[in-house]
Amino acid sequence: MRAIIKPLFIATSGGSGHLRTVEALLDHYERLHGEQLQLAQYARAQSSGKRFYVDILKDFITIGKMGSGWWNSCQRHDRQWLLKFFVRVQPIFDRLTNRAIKKGILKKLNEAHDQGQPYTEVVCVQPLNMPGITKALLIYNQQKRTNLTLKLYATDIFDEGCRIYLHALKILNKQQQELMHVYGVKSPNFSWPHYLKGIDFTMLDPQENPMVRYAFQHTADLEKLRQADCNIPYYHEKEKHLDIAINDKVASILLGGQGGQASLDYVKSLVKTFQHIIVFCGQNQTLKRELDSLNNHSSAQIHALGQQNDTVVARVLARTNHHITRCGGIATMELLAMAPLLKNQTLQIHNPNSGIPWEDTNGKLLALVFDL
Repeated sequence: MRAIIKPLFIATSGGSGHLRTVEALLDHYERLHGEQLQLAQYARAQSSGKRFYVDILKDFITIGKMGSGWWNSCQRHDRQWLLKFFVRVQPIFDRLTNRAIKKGILKKLNEAHDQGQPYTEVVCVQPLNMPGITKALLIYNQQKRTNLTLKLYATDIFDEGCRIYLHALKILNKQQQELMHVYGVKSPNFSWPHYLKGIDFTMLDPQENPMVRYAFQHTADLEKLRQADCNIPYYHEKEKHLDIAINDKVASILLGGQGGQASLDYVKSLVKTFQHIIVFCGQNQTLKRELDSLNNHSSAQIHALGQQNDTVVARVLARTNHHITRCGGIATMELLAMAPLLKNQTLQIHNPNSGIPWEDTNGKLLALVFDL
């Protein structure tokens, strides 16, 4: 009988990229381990649904739910100065909450062990509270006489701007660092810092990156979208679809939770040049309503899309002529995964000097890869 693989997935609701990453990793684990994979189910704090990961903010820290809401609200309304403030105070937040995180993670590990279904590995896709998480693992390993390790998948490109991840690893002691296996994509000019030499680091190929959702990596059938008229069904709304003729010029805008007003401004500047303008609005209903209204008076077809899956996004990226993006870590990795297919398209980076360190260095890598 083959051994059961039971990972404890740790994510955070502070930013959609971390949740996209944990979903991509689940898909990777399912394809890799099949029936060997066993998943825990955790109750959602504010709904009747279940999820397969623990949320470091919502599950263990009372103020974490509020902090997650603040961060995501600042993203939606493009409050750059507040985002920078949160980045500056993040180490203080960690120090104040490490004890609660240690207690919460240790409780999850012990509960599974006492039920006779212990976790076989811990997989984390976010940098918050690394001291608390690793202390919980050290205590658990000592008590249960086991050697559970922590796999950390970094959702930002390793470069000088990847400050939150680098700081999170730097403040760990030798014992804690020896628990870590770090996986990430790095910029060509980045060298692994000397103070992290004790940490096992695996550099991922951008085209074979398990943090990137399936459709962005398996693009063999997407080339044909440019060679004939194409039809792209919406996710969850199969009765709706994008009908694009072979010679139509297409622009797409994907700014994550940010940039409602920026998206509107971009659309107004593009309507005279493109036949189709596709805007990924996510959960921003205000932006969607404003774009729908603008579409009624536009010569171009403006498509305001709600939440879409990786299949829809990858198809739009493959067909677009001009794509405007924000340089979040996962958005950057998805573009890097599709880079061989997108070489002949125009990429425009939104706010390349945002002052958010990791986004600015991510933008520099995209500029290098896409010859911007």
